[in-house]
Amino acid sequence: IDIDRSVATNAYISISLYGVNAACKPGELFLAHYDETNNYWEKLDLEGPAPSNGNGAAFTTTDFIRGLATSFSPFGGGGGGGEALSIDLVSFNGSCANSEVELEFVVASQTNNDYFTIERSTDANEWVTLGQIPGVVNGNTTTQMNYSFKDENPLAGVSYYQLSQTDFDGTSEAFHPIAVECEVSFESDYIVYPNPVSEQLTINLDLEYFEGSDISLQLLDLKGSIVKTQSVNLERGFNHINVNVQDLPMGVYMLRFKNTIHHFSEKRIIKKY
Repeated sequence: IDIDRSVATNAYISISLYGVNAACKPGELFLAHYDETNNYWEKLDLEGPAPSNGNGAAFTTTDFIRGLATSFSPFGGGGGGGEALSIDLVSFNGSCANSEVELEFVVASQTNNDYFTIERSTDANEWVTLGQIPGVVNGNTTTQMNYSFKDENPLAGVSYYQLSQTDFDGTSEAFHPIAVECEVSFESDYIVYPNPVSEQLTINLDLEYFEGSDISLQLLDLKGSIVKTQSVNLERGFNHINVNVQDLPMGVYMLRFKNTIHHFSEKRIIKKY
């Protein structure tokens, strides 16, 4: 909103919030002014008497946002306690092709940004970290940047992907997740037992094709960190693999195969005592 003044005096600027849904937390919004000289938005403190609503009664604090302006144009709304967002996210999209999910996101600017994190979920509640993408050098840029990330082992059906950003000081913010549906062409399913497991995990695979010799079996925790890696050969026919998990702490893990020719589904493993 562009507001100017005809005389050199300060003024209280108030913007009505009528019609704002309560989910937007109107009590946490504030008036912001853009400092065109220094190129940043600044929060205007809520000061002065409550303005009239036109019927002789004063607005309540959730009916408007207001601030004392000492310089003018342009004005806008803000939220989140007045802290500027570290990144200006333009878009976040995903698509599935050839049993892989390609994620792309566009960032207009970055401030103090250390890295991005990609997470995946089956229900948009419990998330597993898939990987991290570093931000620009020194974490600051006003140049629009395009990023991509590939999930080479997606889950069949609908999965949710979430993008988050972390500052150099450890402050993190997650953005609204997206849903991606993927039709995955699986190799023959395989058996993992016992599950739950305490000491040794056994995997039986009956394969139609040779899957390669540079294959690794990985166990990941719910944060997406690889906690165990084991090199394996997957030949055509019957394959029997033993994995010692006795050293892993109790918890839930994801088992996956890396660098196979065909796609293998991930398995959820429960490690007990």
